[in-house]
Amino acid sequence: MIKVLASDLDGTFIPINDDPRHRDAMKQIGEFIAEQQIQLIYVSGRSWELIQKAIVQSELPNPDLAICDVGSEIRVVEKGNFVRFEPYREHLRVLLEPWTNAKLLEAVDSFGDWIWPQPKDCQSAFKASFFFDFSEQETVERAVRDWISENTVRVSPIISKQIDGDHGLVDLLPIGVNKAYALQWWLQRSHTPLDAVVFCGDSGNDSAAVNSEMNGVAVGNADQHLRQSIQENSSKNVYQATGESTSGVLEGLLHYHSRLCC
Repeated sequence: MIKVLASDLDGTFIPINDDPRHRDAMKQIGEFIAEQQIQLIYVSGRSWELIQKAIVQSELPNPDLAICDVGSEIRVVEKGNFVRFEPYREHLRVLLEPWTNAKLLEAVDSFGDWIWPQPKDCQSAFKASFFFDFSEQETVERAVRDWISENTVRVSPIISKQIDGDHGLVDLLPIGVNKAYALQWWLQRSHTPLDAVVFCGDSGNDSAAVNSEMNGVAVGNADQHLRQSIQENSSKNVYQATGESTSGVLEGLLHYHSRLCC
């Protein structure tokens, strides 16, 4: 039985090009999770403020929980408002110390002109984010990993690409922290078995969650990074949908419902 639907937003839950087919799929998802009493969790690279913007602009259903900034923040509902979950913040502070966002920004910005900080609204207490020229991905990835190793910095790099631009993205988070880490941390705390969770994604920073012990769904427009990770992991617990974005989420949700309910 499915207890949780967890989904990335951009390229996944948000209807691509506001396509009516995906809009209809979103309506069906809303009806299905209400009928089956499934908890909805958004797991996004966006900040909470940008998740709220997406909810309004794309008319998304309100989630029961939000994991923001690539897993570096959890928002829970208290008295009708989404607030930071402080036990998770303290957990990340311990993981990251003695480093801080400011120290990470200063250190990586000194690498050169080929990598530069993202705007302040893309930063958070436990995530330092940068842009780079995507054509230099191999060079950037090697330089960042070498710096982490040489300086014994307790961070992990998450490398991805802008959906609506040509820049590459680097996020530095406390070591091991990503979307999957935050989601599984929460699920363990709420005593939710991983095999009762469906996770949907479309890009490389969804790889860890899609290929985990949860029921993974790669939507039809999944990028090459996610597809390659699926091939390399050869997990039997990943469904590759043919439908794109929201339609793929619905397809994957119904696939696992038919598999798990009988």
